Amino acid sequence: MQSTMVINCRNRTNAKNKGMECIFHSLNRHYIRMKKNERKENTNILFLVLDQLLKIMRSCDNLFNNLKPRLDFLGSYFDRIRVGQPTEYDINVILKFPINCGKIKLDATDCQNDYTAIVMPSDFRRLSLTPATASQGFTKTHSWCDKHYRLSVTKFRSWMQSTIDKAMNTLPQTDGYRVLKVKNKCFRIYSKTSGPANTITILKTDGSLIDIDLVPTFSFQLP
Repeated sequence: MQSTMVINCRNRTNAKNKGMECIFHSLNRHYIRMKKNERKENTNILFLVLDQLLKIMRSCDNLFNNLKPRLDFLGSYFDRIRVGQPTEYDINVILKFPINCGKIKLDATDCQNDYTAIVMPSDFRRLSLTPATASQGFTKTHSWCDKHYRLSVTKFRSWMQSTIDKAMNTLPQTDGYRVLKVKNKCFRIYSKTSGPANTITILKTDGSLIDIDLVPTFSFQLP
């Protein structure tokens, strides 16, 4: 009799667990998991807009063009751990300076909030003075370092924002949005600064938004 009761209890428990599992899968399917069609559509829009915007930025700023920018896709969506709808993306804009990165130093002296300063080598300082690199736009980097040759992240980000602004200002404007035309498709976009990122917002035809955080990133390897 006792063994029968145990079996019955287990059966009821298994049935309850299966019921909860069905409810979870239903919630995940209808409210949490990204819809395949929307994921594909938003990702296509993302690549179309960024590819064209990057081309415009390169044409607007000689320095940006000569830093050979490339995009690095990161964040919860590209790490395949995102739940909810694919409407927010984090993208690094990787920039590489023509210097000997092995001579870069890190210095935390007199830095606030536990930050570490990047001390640029003499190669970097010469970029704005040497005619060959100065003609490529590197004169803009002259003011990026203080008297101790520590790179100003604020000035670096400010330059990146100005490059985006110049690119955006080349686009026609309608109802407060800039209009970007790519492959016979028109996308309404606008930009704003959000912390270390420059956020590009795309307004889709159905009224929904896609936010893209572009983070300027100075790429180097320490020895």
